[in-house]
Amino acid sequence: MISDIKLETKVIERFIIKGKRDRYLTFIKSDKTREKFIQDLSHSNFLQQDKFDKVRGNEYEVIKERVRLLGDLKDCYIISENKSIDKKD
Repeated sequence: MISDIKLETKVIERFIIKGKRDRYLTFIKSDKTREKFIQDLSHSNFLQQDKFDKVRGNEYEVIKERVRLLGDLKDCYIISENKSIDKKD
């Protein structure tokens, strides 16, 4: 599946600490280097922690519930270390 570069760029610009943004914007430009970004997700020292929740349990159900709670969303794009849901809408 092909990643959504525009959306991933917005996520990085909004949720990654300033000092690391350029590095991850470079990583997402190809699938090969995007893996470095994905691998770093669990090393959350570059994320703005106050804007994230840990996903525990069934990822599909947790995501569906979160989208439902957020309200009138038309779409949800997943960036995840879990390859079965990464890059899916």
